Amino acid sequence: MIRDLAGAYWTHVEPERWTVAVPVGSLEQHGPHLPLDTDTRIATAVAEALPDVLV
Repeated sequence: MIRDLAGAYWTHVEPERWTVAVPVGSLEQHGPHLPLDTDTRIATAVAEALPDVLV
């Protein structure tokens, strides 16, 4: 089962079978101890945890 659209070909995606999640997070400072994409990483992790969802 393909879960990551970035590595998939169009023939791997069955139409009308999948829900697609596009994780979006802001790029902002969280202090010197965290990277700028902290919110994006969290949104991606939540989307990847959903069953039967392409990310």
